[in-house]
Amino acid sequence: MGKIVGITTRDVAAKAGVSAMTVSLALRNDKRVSEKSKKKVFAAAEELGYRVNPYVSTLMKSVRSRKTIKDNPTFAFIARKDQVLGPRSKQLKDQMLSVISDHCHRVGCNVELHEIEPDQGPFISKVLWNRGVCGLILGPFRFGHLDLSWEKFVPVSLSESFSSIPVSKVVHDNFSGMELAFSKLWEHGFRSPGLLVSQKGHINTRNRWLDSFLGNSFRKNLTFVKRRIFDHPYLEKTALEKWLRKNEFDCLITCHKETISLLSELGYSVPRDLSIIHLDCGFLEENYSGIDQDFESRSETAVQLLLDKLCLNEYGLPRLPYALHTKGKWVDGQTIQSPG
Repeated sequence: MGKIVGITTRDVAAKAGVSAMTVSLALRNDKRVSEKSKKKVFAAAEELGYRVNPYVSTLMKSVRSRKTIKDNPTFAFIARKDQVLGPRSKQLKDQMLSVISDHCHRVGCNVELHEIEPDQGPFISKVLWNRGVCGLILGPFRFGHLDLSWEKFVPVSLSESFSSIPVSKVVHDNFSGMELAFSKLWEHGFRSPGLLVSQKGHINTRNRWLDSFLGNSFRKNLTFVKRRIFDHPYLEKTALEKWLRKNEFDCLITCHKETISLLSELGYSVPRDLSIIHLDCGFLEENYSGIDQDFESRSETAVQLLLDKLCLNEYGLPRLPYALHTKGKWVDGQTIQSPG
């Protein structure tokens, strides 16, 4: 694993006994900072080994002037190769890259798509470094362990995929997403919902969907709550059929895009026989009703977080990584039909 983090303007500010803003102004020789304060800042920076980030001045000029300027910073959108993610992966990545590019362009930054495999870490680090990439936006793809030279870049993740790597992230608030789904199904008159999420899905979301479903079920005084939860490692046809036969649901909450096709194979018509609410329908081709996790808002927040970290010279993996949660929004699709 790479170096955790370099010296930042916050470190210099603490050493010099001034604010981070004063450090930023002093290092630019701004006339608003007294000579005494400048000397303290330069002395602290020298003692700590701090060096001014060459991208920061360029970046801040672009942000202030709202103009794209020459030699602007370059970010990399990191994704997995197509053959790993299936036939729609290229379309999904193109859509995501388009959204991220729009936000980067507004603040005068470039962004490139880099598709990699987890074991390409050392090689891809050299490629990114040689191309002048300073910031990494880690896409919502499953990588497992990714061995990059983290100390060379400012990384931000768009998902929980990097649980083994201490990187700050911007993720959808799955707990509130389930609450919104539950409130909408109740509003439409459904009183017997089931949670069709595999065990793998719960692991990927750190049980936030499950916790929210349980909490809402108890608040609504639903009975046989445990039976309402699909308990299988994967979404598998035989297990799904057995679960549905044991219960009488009027609505299913799911995160699996193949739900409609599997139900059709089992003889169910959606929404005539069963209504479906999807927990992540933003990029799906099917016209699901459910939660759009609002990738646009999430990517905009990630770009801003990356800029903030870059301006503070926070290269490498942070000592205390944190997560920013964004809200989703309800989508009226064609997979729910109010009972009665």
